[in-house]
Amino acid sequence: MLFNELSPGQERMKSTLMFLLRLMAFSLPLYGIIFFADLTVLQGAVAGNSYWVMEGMGLSPSINGAEMQVDDFHFIISKDSTGWKSMLFLGALILSVPAVSWKRRGLGLVIGIPLVYIGNLGRVVGIVMVEQAWGVEAAMIVHDWLWRFGLIALVLCIWGIWFWRVRRGR
Repeated sequence: MLFNELSPGQERMKSTLMFLLRLMAFSLPLYGIIFFADLTVLQGAVAGNSYWVMEGMGLSPSINGAEMQVDDFHFIISKDSTGWKSMLFLGALILSVPAVSWKRRGLGLVIGIPLVYIGNLGRVVGIVMVEQAWGVEAAMIVHDWLWRFGLIALVLCIWGIWFWRVRRGR
């Protein structure tokens, strides 16, 4: 038998292999969404929620579907600006951890996915704030670099905290 009487180190390696195989399998929906999904509703939700936050901050945004404008700054909430990839990847990370109850996985998803969504709204609003303060060029640098890595860091932090709590709670 392949996995008879494994040492603790081999058990960890087996567990890591299972995690990576599950992560790859749970990441497969990404390709279907990229090519076939219509995310217009999600784009509209992100635009609408961003509008609401910016209006609450005293800005004067205008909105037309997924298109927005604040003063002279015109932008579109594209598919990639909805944060769907980050939400999907967080889900894949949580579902890939072996030997965790479905209740704990579900709790991680119910708390984690809205946190990623809120973080993405902060990203949109933050880019607008940078544009208001320092111009379009600065906003594009923030958009292209800082927030891309910011969402990755947010997803990994949420997953890391969830993972730590799940492991500690055993």
